[in-house]
Amino acid sequence: MLGSLAGRKLREETEGRALVLGSALIGLTTAGIALSPTFWPVLALLALSGAADALIMVADRSIQQRRTPDAVRSRVVSASEAMVTLALTAGFALGGPILELVGPRAAYAIGGLGGLVGALVLLPVLRASQMRADVELVTEEQMAAPVRAAG
Repeated sequence: MLGSLAGRKLREETEGRALVLGSALIGLTTAGIALSPTFWPVLALLALSGAADALIMVADRSIQQRRTPDAVRSRVVSASEAMVTLALTAGFALGGPILELVGPRAAYAIGGLGGLVGALVLLPVLRASQMRADVELVTEEQMAAPVRAAG
């Protein structure tokens, strides 16, 4: 719930950063679970991870809605949801054998590493969104320049 509430504060300029930082936070909290000496910190780490996940979902959906043409938006959202469902299905199917093979701490460590790799993979999204914001800012300034000169 906390991540969803924080998602209300997102703006177009901050969504890319939310994706990258949220993924990194999920990776760090998941790795933290692997390193936790007792159970109680695990609960706090899971809560932080869940908040980051909810924030990522808000940012992801907002980016999809804004940047996908109306004619194909429903298909893009459907394909995106299908990929998430497939990933969860694969995770559930592989979870038992992986736990049996490496144990719970190592499984969480692998998951944490996956989250951090995901954040690195998303860095181009952050750069692209920053470049897009810069281009839009320049375009707005160029359009306003003749108005200021005439004024």
